[in-house]
Amino acid sequence: MKKIIFNVIMCIATVPLIILLILGTLFKSYGPTFILGMPFIILGTITLFLKNKLLKVKEVI
Repeated sequence: MKKIIFNVIMCIATVPLIILLILGTLFKSYGPTFILGMPFIILGTITLFLKNKLLKVKEVI
């Protein structure tokens, strides 16, 4: 269940960044894109950190 929640949060953090990147490319202005995308970058980073800490994955050799 935790894995599904983390994956949904990662999608919420990633999709707006892709949209902002496309808009920044179309309008040739990355300043507003960076400012608007910063909360999503922070959300994605925190979620990735928590996902790695809370969901210990056993490596299979």
